Amino acid sequence: MAVDVGGTFVDVTLADLATGRRWVRKVLSDEGPRRAFVRGLEAVCADAGIAVGALDRVVHGMTLSTNAILQAAETGTAAVVTAGFRDVLEIGRHDAPRSGNTFRWLKPRRPVGRDRIVEVAERVTWDGTVLVPLTEAEQDAAVAALRALKPTAVAVSLLYGYAHPEHERRLAEAIRTSLPGVHVTCSHEVLPQAGEYERSTATVLNAYTMPSVSDYLTGLLSDLSDIGVRAPLYIMASDGGVLGAADAGRLPITTVLSGPAGGAAGAARFAAGRGASRILTLDVGGTSSDVACADDGAVDLTVDAHIGAFPVALPVLDVNTVGAGGGSIARAAGGRFTVGPASAGARPGPVCYGRGGTEPTVTDALLVLGWLPERIAGGALTLAREAAREAIRTRLAEPLGIDVTAAAAGTVRLANAQMADAIRRISTERGRDPRDYALLPFGGAGGLHAVEVARLLRVPRVLVPPAPGVFTTEGLLAADVRRHLVRSFPRPLPLGAAGDLDAAYADLERQAAELLDAGAATEGHDLVRYLDLRYAGQGYELIIEATEDVAAAFHDAHETRYRYRLPDAPVEIVRARLAVSGRLAHADRPAAEPAESAAGPGRRDLYFDGHGWLPATIHERAGLRPGDAVRGPAVVQEYDATTILPPGATAVVAADGALTITVTDEPERSA
Repeated sequence: MAVDVGGTFVDVTLADLATGRRWVRKVLSDEGPRRAFVRGLEAVCADAGIAVGALDRVVHGMTLSTNAILQAAETGTAAVVTAGFRDVLEIGRHDAPRSGNTFRWLKPRRPVGRDRIVEVAERVTWDGTVLVPLTEAEQDAAVAALRALKPTAVAVSLLYGYAHPEHERRLAEAIRTSLPGVHVTCSHEVLPQAGEYERSTATVLNAYTMPSVSDYLTGLLSDLSDIGVRAPLYIMASDGGVLGAADAGRLPITTVLSGPAGGAAGAARFAAGRGASRILTLDVGGTSSDVACADDGAVDLTVDAHIGAFPVALPVLDVNTVGAGGGSIARAAGGRFTVGPASAGARPGPVCYGRGGTEPTVTDALLVLGWLPERIAGGALTLAREAAREAIRTRLAEPLGIDVTAAAAGTVRLANAQMADAIRRISTERGRDPRDYALLPFGGAGGLHAVEVARLLRVPRVLVPPAPGVFTTEGLLAADVRRHLVRSFPRPLPLGAAGDLDAAYADLERQAAELLDAGAATEGHDLVRYLDLRYAGQGYELIIEATEDVAAAFHDAHETRYRYRLPDAPVEIVRARLAVSGRLAHADRPAAEPAESAAGPGRRDLYFDGHGWLPATIHERAGLRPGDAVRGPAVVQEYDATTILPPGATAVVAADGALTITVTDEPERSA
């Protein structure tokens, strides 16, 4: 069972490990994520005719830690640092926006204010040598200062704490003993590597999100137990693997890109199995769109990601997010037409949901243009077209001096442009030509935007998977247990002698064995060695697999990412890294089931920007057979999603039910 909780819908997929058969559900998340999770799980089990107690495992994708960081609410977090380093978080890297009006820029508020940071007299060097021991008196004074702050969580991040973790361990034990119930996290557990600002930020963000994530997972486990679920609960991590619920509660920072990572990893795996080694992914949800690039069946890992204004130096899949989704609000103010990043969410939701929304969204615009049917999610939700038209008329068309159709078309055009720009940032800006790739859309609205976005990028082919509206859950189902172990290892490349590096990896492999022994029951495991490399003098690294020709691989990767190489420049190792994967049982998707009998395509008029209103054929995807071709203008609709084929696009049904859409230049437009 895979359950992905988004801002508007909860997507649920149940897979039979023996046959590969799938059952899917979409549930509005307006009741709260825990209630929607349980309701969706029970509904899918009922559809399949099995008891919830028969589940083998449950995998969860969530946005809780991400939302907690972005909302920047006061959580009562405090921190303990080495004396003299109280301002590390405030100073940061002197980062400021590289574009826009920097004179009006305000530095984002830090998750822990300076007045909630306690200094402790201790000091170690980069190699772990103790210069100033941590005394009992200093330890007790720090605990007393924390008690006065009444924290809910404490981050302990001492200078070079990864090189000599004993001081952090002692402080953590003293805090837990003296302040029971307070969450405590240490930098040597979260990010054991050099880079004081990044390590401190990751540790503080981990502490900041611990209360909400830990409480949520504890409550969810209780809810699942109450209805009879006995299967272990796994949480999707940002690196494309899963970890146990207990580990996720202890290290919630590893889940900041949980949902997007699941979708990107699942898309790469799905496409590679169909011979598409190069894909661009487009996951369009209710609040935002997530895009990624996969080569040879894998999405790049990066340690250069950000959540809001803060760096996340942990390894994550390289996913780019833009605030343009189905619930993104369109506004006209002072003659300026904008879409997003504000979103209507699940409540009140788009105007057409009839739940109190008043501002028009991308979904409202799509409905007015005829691109959406008036009933979605298997008829569970009826959309109010006239209410959407009225909102667009009063909020957009009249202020801009245009008609309703033009305002709706402009809303969709702006959303498409933002999605295309997001893809350019992870393709053309990194030396990749989109024309060499296929576009794989998913999410509830991915198929609505895919062909027009592909045309903006000149991508020749779109691959729409079965059940695209819940496709992120396919990534959850296909994920293995994974952890990344890391050790700072500053050395020049090539190494004079590999002994030190082998010893570092041997130590990491001992840690991996302990994790595997204490972890989930798996069907074997894999260990992959990586090095974090950079040119001498650079302040950023690339993660490269530690093969025999690792230097050449680094030069190639650097040229792909940054569009240049320095073949004669010295290369430095920054860190040794070990990826540990415990293999879980997976259910491969079977060939498409026999098509349902259909009375033939329906028809309705759709508006296409630049073409006007055109009659389009309406096809139920369940009624299409392998080999069938559908030519635009057309609509392919199913329980969880709708795919639009504008004029000039043709879709062919594959053996497994996937749609391969050939994107050609648009036919001559009407005057």
